[in-house]
Amino acid sequence: MSNSQINIHGTIVDADTVSKPDDRSFRAAWQLTGNIIDVDMTRARDIHRDRIRAARKPAFAINDIAINDAMLADDEPAKTAAAARRDVLRNAPADPAIEAAVTPEALTGVWPASLSPVDEAGARS
Repeated sequence: MSNSQINIHGTIVDADTVSKPDDRSFRAAWQLTGNIIDVDMTRARDIHRDRIRAARKPAFAINDIAINDAMLADDEPAKTAAAARRDVLRNAPADPAIEAAVTPEALTGVWPASLSPVDEAGARS
């Protein structure tokens, strides 16, 4: 008998009696179906969007400074570029590829090129 247990949203199971994902990236989205633990993709997508939101906060702050500097300098091209960057950051969690991802691995691969990835705790890597 195993001493290892897994809590799946309040249901405690013996880790040796269930099939579970190797990747814990979406641990908060795990669901138990019989003796199989798999990933609830709806929850995983929400987790992934939250990670993107966390990663874009510093980029928003940097871009806000660029917008202010462009406004002070009355630099139209710089204002236009900063506004475009802002829109890309703003729209990142709405990327259709997030909704289209059908596996956790595919979902993990959907990440805005302009952002550094974040780990499970929300820290930038």
